[in-house]
Amino acid sequence: MKLRELKSIIMRPDVYKEGLKNFSRSFSCEFRERAVLVEIGSYAGESTEILSKGFYLVFAIDPWDSNPESMDSSSTERYNAGIVDAEKSFDYMRQMRPNIIKLKGNDDLFTYAFSENSIDVLYIDGFHTFEDVKKNIFNWYLKVKVGGFICGHDYKEETPGVIQAVDAVLGQEKELFDDTSWKFLMTQDLKERIEEFYEQDKM
Repeated sequence: MKLRELKSIIMRPDVYKEGLKNFSRSFSCEFRERAVLVEIGSYAGESTEILSKGFYLVFAIDPWDSNPESMDSSSTERYNAGIVDAEKSFDYMRQMRPNIIKLKGNDDLFTYAFSENSIDVLYIDGFHTFEDVKKNIFNWYLKVKVGGFICGHDYKEETPGVIQAVDAVLGQEKELFDDTSWKFLMTQDLKERIEEFYEQDKM
């Protein structure tokens, strides 16, 4: 599949791209100039590129490998475009964005590489099931600084697993954007809420 054909399938509407730009602009310039952002789920790199233009350093984590058991129906068309070609598109884009660091593999393989309180922004955009989003939050919340942000994408009716996980684990005190991004300020109280949720969830 040619790069142009791939982009015609995976490109999001302009409202989504503008919404993600507005998400980036919602952070102060001073914050963005030094911010380390970890994106879970990068696919062809469309969101990664926009984020890299707004933040100092972006770690892009993606297995670049289909996973039907975790894939919800809203993801099917984009993944049918071909994960190999999506990765090629990502790699082509990354050549022009030196502040993007590519990490290929499942996100839980890379948590060891980040110390606690080392990430300014966590952006979750991987698989959209309740269990996957819940796992992403649990894997990474301790890595996010107090005063940083835990965020993600696809807070919408078509991906109920995202809504359910975000509301259940993080609560209602979120900011929402036109591209369906969501954003929480990471506080010590929020970290304690997440820890309490997972302690109860294990019972």
